[in-house]
Amino acid sequence: MVEVPRKYTDAVAFLCEKLKEGGKNTGVADLISQALKDGFKLLVNGEVSEVYSGNQAFADFLTEFLDGKPFWLKPE
Repeated sequence: MVEVPRKYTDAVAFLCEKLKEGGKNTGVADLISQALKDGFKLLVNGEVSEVYSGNQAFADFLTEFLDGKPFWLKPE
């Protein structure tokens, strides 16, 4: 067994570090990488729920995204 201290113990700090230059070196697609270079904010836990409850367009998008089914596969 080898004990190696972790550089990051917080997922938000890790993601911020990896994405601050756009994430191109971590496998992020070009267009998303460009958008990340312009700035971003990571939301966790209650922060997401605040945006979700205050922005109907975001709530619709996130619900659809998390459902994971294309609209043509959903029953009418």
